[in-house]
This record gives sequence, C-alpha cells and structure tokens, in this order.
Amino acid sequence: LQPAAALAARLYVAQVFFLSGLTKLRAWDTTLALFADEYHVPLLPPALAAVAGTAGEIVLPVLLVLGFGGRFAALGLFVVNAVAVVSLAE
Repeated sequence: LQPAAALAARLYVAQVFFLSGLTKLRAWDTTLALFADEYHVPLLPPALAAVAGTAGEIVLPVLLVLGFGGRFAALGLFVVNAVAVVSLAE
C-alpha cells in the first residue's frame, strides 16, 4: 500500500504545480504583470523570475511523475514554493 500512496502523493503535488504553470502560460501578459507588480522575487528581474517560475512549474512536475530525478524535482518544487512564500511576504 505504501508505493501506491507515494504515487498518489506525487501525482497530486505534480498536478497542482503543473496546472499552476499552465495558468501562467495561458495568461502570459498577466503573469509578467504579476511578477513585476505583486511578486517581489529576490535577486531576479521580474521577467526572468516569471520564466524561471513557470518553467519550474511545467517541467519539474513531469519529472516527478515520470520518476526522473524524483528527488531533484521535489527539491526544485520546494524551491519554487519557498520563493513564492518569500516573495509574497514582502
């Protein structure tokens, strides 16, 4: 039962991040505006932060589900989430 639970958890987390990335892609102008005005990502210009965040939300969940670099993908998603929390706290 543990392998099935681990797979279900990976699928759920991957779905949340992937759908968020798709939303950003569908409304790219809005995404750029949000990163410029609302999200204050430290150390990165807004356009680069938007591309990096969106790419992470699209690519890393796929890697997580496929099992390619699962720990790397999970760490990357943790970083995406941590940056989101830090950028909204300011």
